[in-house]
Amino acid sequence: MQTSHPLSRVLLTLPALLLAALVSGAVDDPAGAKTIRLSSTRAFSLAAKLDMPESRPAYAIRRVTTGPAIVIDGKFDDPAWQGIPAMSDFLVEGKALARNATIARLVRDDTYLYLAMDCRQPNIRPVPAQRAAARDTVAWGGEVVELFLNVGPQTGMAPQSRRYVQVIFDTSGAFTDMFDNKPEWNGDIVAATQVLPESGWRLEARLKIADLGGGGRGEPFLWSGNVCRSSGGQDSNWAGLVGSHHQPDRFGLLTLASQVEVTELGLSTLG
Repeated sequence: MQTSHPLSRVLLTLPALLLAALVSGAVDDPAGAKTIRLSSTRAFSLAAKLDMPESRPAYAIRRVTTGPAIVIDGKFDDPAWQGIPAMSDFLVEGKALARNATIARLVRDDTYLYLAMDCRQPNIRPVPAQRAAARDTVAWGGEVVELFLNVGPQTGMAPQSRRYVQVIFDTSGAFTDMFDNKPEWNGDIVAATQVLPESGWRLEARLKIADLGGGGRGEPFLWSGNVCRSSGGQDSNWAGLVGSHHQPDRFGLLTLASQVEVTELGLSTLG
């Protein structure tokens, strides 16, 4: 798998990504992300309408169309993960790189969104196995990762909403899931981890798109979100937020990339 993504630390203008999500004709970059230029007048108009910062980190979520389904086991050995770009360079308070590196990937099919996280941490101590089945018991702190998602209505205009899904995972695969900061919400989520004592741990998770407010096959989409980590007493996140992670108006942008077809030999891009 690739270990870096040319868009993971580059700030793309909001209007360019809006246009990529709403119209066809975008130009593919080498990693399969979509980019389009827009006039400055129209750019400021769209940014003001959505009350969003004009730039933010961006990531293109590829949609797998065929091939074997991803098995949630924390191993990342399914063909669908091969060649998927990474979210990397997690920042502490929007500035310095985190001491323990984190590499995250997202991919989706028509039903589920899949998350893979490679969390580097030498001499890690795993959470006791008896915690693994305890839902809504995981809190922020210690050794955990956190996913924020705002997929919005089916029109794809996610940034208009300040309501979002939040899921915190620990090294045992246990998790707490919330919507609109309400822990009583329970989504269709499956997670598994692999703990590698000398190098860190891996998380693989599957979330049902319909539970997140998404619309399955209804493209195009413009989502927003963030991936965060607590490790060794240090908090870091992909979107480069400073202070609280609960800043949906500053989440990174998540766009739908070209479709990909999965075979046992790897990926091929469609269109």
